[in-house]
Amino acid sequence: MKNILLLAIALISSCSYLHAQTEFVEGYIITTDSVKTECLIKNNDWKFSPKDFKYKLSENGEVLSGNLENVIVFADNANTFKYIKQTVDIDYSSNFVSSYSKQRHPEYKNETVFLKEILSGNASLYAFYDAGINNYYYQIKDVQETITPLVFKFYQTENFKIGKNEHYKQQLLNQLKCEEISLRDIENLSYKEDELVDIFNTYNYCGKEKTVENNKTTTRTTRKGEINTKIKLGVNFTSLAISHESYSHYHTEFDTKANFRGGVELEYVIPFNNNKWSIFLEPTYQSYSNEKTHHAPYYDIDYTVDYSSIELPIGVRHYMYLNDKNAFFIDACYYAFDFLINDEFKMSNRTDYNELSSRSNFGFGVGYKYDKFSIQLKYNTDRDILESYTLWTADYSSTAIILGYTIL
Repeated sequence: MKNILLLAIALISSCSYLHAQTEFVEGYIITTDSVKTECLIKNNDWKFSPKDFKYKLSENGEVLSGNLENVIVFADNANTFKYIKQTVDIDYSSNFVSSYSKQRHPEYKNETVFLKEILSGNASLYAFYDAGINNYYYQIKDVQETITPLVFKFYQTENFKIGKNEHYKQQLLNQLKCEEISLRDIENLSYKEDELVDIFNTYNYCGKEKTVENNKTTTRTTRKGEINTKIKLGVNFTSLAISHESYSHYHTEFDTKANFRGGVELEYVIPFNNNKWSIFLEPTYQSYSNEKTHHAPYYDIDYTVDYSSIELPIGVRHYMYLNDKNAFFIDACYYAFDFLINDEFKMSNRTDYNELSSRSNFGFGVGYKYDKFSIQLKYNTDRDILESYTLWTADYSSTAIILGYTIL
């Protein structure tokens, strides 16, 4: 079964490589000489503002590199991303508590970057993302020629408390003049993309129908993290080998046995890189019971094992999407906790070894997902379930076939 799993991983990795060649989406670039070119752009669903990107002029064309030296705009036709080259002030002050600046005012650096266009209209909204920082920018049509930072900053006060510079609220109060936007709306406005989009849209459609051409707004779609709840049922094909450090004649290997397993998986899909990564927690009931008579040189030894527990693996998963409903995936997990239900280990003529205890181990899996259904092959490395006994070792490993169904 372990060899089958390795083969499956190799096949899925091959599929992943082939699929990677098709991750180019229809779009366009505008070069520094203001020439617009239709092309195919590799969509990396960037978490941080990119410095460069890959594109092709045709399906089978050469992969080219776009960057700040040769491109001023790149976007896809599906309206999921658009980046524009701009020279703006960027505040790199950290949003992590342990690294807060002691300066109340932004500590700007003037740089040329690709800004993400979040919303385009009479009032447009832009963003620059980097590790630990979010900077938002705005521009009012026919009022501002430049793109201006929306000022927000956490800082450390003189008495070591957390202060907030929320000047962006005053900026928007001054600029977004609309009877549908109240002082309370501005006061309650958080420095978050979704809330900023809402207030900008309110201004762009203020007193107008959304079909009015001169107030047209375009909002870029933004992926958000998803939480999935799945029922997971399957079969474990379990093997067990018992040995003693000093007496080799105690060594015995049990026949592989099939046992039921069942659990619930909680999965969080990380909202970047096209939702290809997730982390999960999967509490699972599993059991193993077996007996064997081992023929030692001078006498027979009867072994009895009755082991069941609630496992609690924590893991990470990578999806390779074929389309909206079909995907292969691979995952790896760490079994940090194993809550025992039955823990019996007996051998004839010995009564001092009768309780099981286990230590952590790892698991690796491959699978296929169609809409809400999934099937997976998972291999769990050896787990010593006699871990508390110094001289004894009981290597417990399993390969599982698991069916899943997403209920939420």
